[in-house]
Amino acid sequence: SLTQVLAQGLGVNIPRAEKMKRERGLLGGGGEKELSTILKPILDVILNEARRAAANCAKSTSVRVGGIVLTGGGANLPGLKEYISKELGIPVVKADPFSAVSIPQELRARKEELSTALAVSLGLCERSLH
Repeated sequence: SLTQVLAQGLGVNIPRAEKMKRERGLLGGGGEKELSTILKPILDVILNEARRAAANCAKSTSVRVGGIVLTGGGANLPGLKEYISKELGIPVVKADPFSAVSIPQELRARKEELSTALAVSLGLCERSLH
């Protein structure tokens, strides 16, 4: 959805919008219209849902949400972690499912990118081993 909105907002094709999103995300720069002005309204809808869910959790269990763990490929959007933390006022980290898994040397350079995208798969694999 973010890629489609970027493509429409900037008048570029989907592959170009995807490349811009992955490279610049919410960080800005690049000489074109700031991507954050297009992306933040969509992200704010998600953050409002997160606020509502956290409030419901606190109300029903008396437990406050103390942090957020981002997972999935979208977690790699540059500037996302910092934006969410600033907006919600709580710590935000990216999932690190490789912390308990040995990975080949040739994949270590891509560990951060792959870990968020493969978190669910790795979690299911790990669960089946226990």
